[in-house]
Amino acid sequence: MSSHPSSASPPAPASTDHCPSFLVIGAGKSGTTSVWRALDQHPEVFMSPVKEPNFFALKGEDLAPDADDPERMHHYPDAVTTWADYQALFDEAPDGTVTGEASPMYLYDERAPDNIAHHLGTDVRLVAFLRQPAERLFSRWQHLVAEGYPPSDQFRDALDRSSIWWRRPDLVPEGFYGAHLQRYLDRFPRSQIKVFLFEDLACRPQETMAALYRFLGVDPAFRPDTTPRNSSHRLQHPALAWLLGRHGGLKAALAAALPEVWSRLRQSPTAQRLLATVRRRLGHKKSLSGDLRRRITHEVYGDDLRHLDTLLDRSLDHWFSPDAETG
Repeated sequence: MSSHPSSASPPAPASTDHCPSFLVIGAGKSGTTSVWRALDQHPEVFMSPVKEPNFFALKGEDLAPDADDPERMHHYPDAVTTWADYQALFDEAPDGTVTGEASPMYLYDERAPDNIAHHLGTDVRLVAFLRQPAERLFSRWQHLVAEGYPPSDQFRDALDRSSIWWRRPDLVPEGFYGAHLQRYLDRFPRSQIKVFLFEDLACRPQETMAALYRFLGVDPAFRPDTTPRNSSHRLQHPALAWLLGRHGGLKAALAAALPEVWSRLRQSPTAQRLLATVRRRLGHKKSLSGDLRRRITHEVYGDDLRHLDTLLDRSLDHWFSPDAETG
């Protein structure tokens, strides 16, 4: 399963019966928001208007409200948990388009591969973007700090195997990419799975998207806007985090008072770019220390990364470097 750009793939089947023909399965904090937007721009592609419906991971679940979930183990406000509601996401797809959605939790959820195969068959195309796992985890922590819901105040707590960092699947467990991909390789043909690295997207965005378009069977010459999205900046004051975080006071007030306006703003790239700009200017982005990056990479993820190296047939030696990532 090569992660390098490959030769042209045959066209992906167009959506039938309101089902997607491809899924972006993860990983979180690895460029999936930028990828979702770049895919949505392509005239031959229809993306679910709900990013991260998470259906194949949360199928049939009765999600707990925040008050009953203090560790935020199941906080997925946009999740779609019934097959009928999931199919409805693709009702507006034009005839003949290739349809898809992006839910990063599919990568690490153990139920997702079987649920995907059951509902979509094993010829669905699967796409993963993977980021150096210590860097991904650090980015996730900064994102949660900015929202006002960090798992702990210190990132080094991720080394404590008895902590929430190891219980919450979107924290330390999400980074065991080799084990997660192995579940998909045990269930789907290798030819149906395409894996990219975060640095592919960061350093060569147009080339990477062309390779992805080619894999999906759509015109690879289309050039999307690949401006990075969803970058995690830590707001400097708790009040700012409460106000401007993803689930902060300003957003909650808008959603309650003007739900239709709020829905349009959520889907507006211009509004999201404006909010990201405000957060960047009011916040600051920290860097992961080389020593902590090395410890987490070697002590937590080392064995799994060697397995991943074999699965991808691509050297990941640069991920073991103590230096910060490029891009």
